[in-house]
Amino acid sequence: MRLSLILVFLISTLSAKPHSVAQIKKEYYRIQKMVKNGKLVVKKRDWDNGNIMESIKMYLDDKGVVRFLILEGGSGDSFHKGEYSYDENGELFFSYVRDANMGGCEVEIRNYYSGKKVLNRKKKVNKCEIQRVYPLRLDNPKKALGGIGN
Repeated sequence: MRLSLILVFLISTLSAKPHSVAQIKKEYYRIQKMVKNGKLVVKKRDWDNGNIMESIKMYLDDKGVVRFLILEGGSGDSFHKGEYSYDENGELFFSYVRDANMGGCEVEIRNYYSGKKVLNRKKKVNKCEIQRVYPLRLDNPKKALGGIGN
């Protein structure tokens, strides 16, 4: 009985989602290492409508689960970026969104998630508030982005 309880505890601990910012950062850097070492499949889509350029890079593991996503875009006077990190089940655990323009306005927001709960939000604002182009939370990115990773 005691061995069973220990095994249940170990399994639940090993499969648990990160519950602290330190754990989330550790998982983020692990995924970044996988990106850098080419361990993830990259799906990319770019488009330019003449005024605004946009780019999507989706990084998938060998099971087809999105692990990291980058949205970038802008025009001649603005820049927007969203980065989203997902666990092995495809659940969002970190997002970074940045918007800036030539007038010096800049906003950066980092959200650390445990499930649907925001554990911590770090926000940096320079000169003014500007409208975010990309969402802070992007669940199910394949569906949200028109099936790019399918």
